Amino acid sequence: MKTRYTDTRINGFSRLETLVRALDIDEGIRIQGKVRGFARGGYVFVTRSRRQFCVNVCEQVVDTGSGKYIPGGREEWYYFDDAVAVLRYIRPIIETPLLAWAY
Repeated sequence: MKTRYTDTRINGFSRLETLVRALDIDEGIRIQGKVRGFARGGYVFVTRSRRQFCVNVCEQVVDTGSGKYIPGGREEWYYFDDAVAVLRYIRPIIETPLLAWAY
């Protein structure tokens, strides 16, 4: 049986800040990036473990089966101790207007 996850659109940086601060270990956030050197600006993913936050920056590649853009290609991983540091890091590398989803 295939599990389907529901993505919820995040409207505005204020809501993004709230969600990053409240992020649980089984949740994540996907954001359209504007990262130099990454295909189509890349995606920025924010997740967390019990001890720290993780920001994954990866390229957008075309899925040959569906023709849709998916995460793939080059990736970089960054780790932060708190939500403030995460928000400080991601603010200049995310697209505006904000295109983000919580999952």
